Order: sequence, then C-alpha cells, then structure tokens
Amino acid sequence: MDKHNLSREENIISSASYSFGFAPTITGFVFLTNYGRLFKLENQNPQVLGKNISFITTIDSRKDFINISRIVYAEDIKQYFSAITKSGIVYTSENLKEWDRSSVIKLK
Repeated sequence: MDKHNLSREENIISSASYSFGFAPTITGFVFLTNYGRLFKLENQNPQVLGKNISFITTIDSRKDFINISRIVYAEDIKQYFSAITKSGIVYTSENLKEWDRSSVIKLK
C-alpha cells in the first residue's frame, strides 16, 4: 500500500446493473476497478445472462475509485450513473462511455 492507502494492484471494487433501449432491451452488469476502468457483462437477452466480459472505457486516469451507482427515473426510461473516488471526486454518465467530472465533495 502507498502513503494514500491505495492498492498498487488493480481490483474490481464495485458493480451496478444497466438497461438500455426498448424492444429489445439491452441489460447487463458494469464492473468498476479502482483504476477507473469499466467492464461490462452484457446479457444475451433480458432472460439469459451473458458470459463475455468486455472493456468499455476508463473514466479518468486515477487509482482511487471506490464505487459506481445507477439511478433510474420514469420506470426505467432514463438512467444516470455516478462513480466516486476516495478523495471525493464525483463523475457522472448517461451511457457508461462518456464521463463528466461533475463535482468534488470537500472532505475533512
């Protein structure tokens, strides 16, 4: 561990589900590493889980990501994702590919 108590190795630290589109709906799971890299396990269809993991993107070139969350509005019509770092930087996305650095939580 380094002086900031961060792992020197990349690890999966959080996951969330996702759902895109209508007829057919594309569903799956997204996995976040402490290095900010996102991977997905896309389901074959809404009733059959997927088997292949693929890389989506890197949110930012940091090594202190700790969580990813999803919030859904209007009966699954609109969704947003947020990812946060240990130092309090919040990133948001609508599509898991493009991320914005939205705000910073001022920690003591």
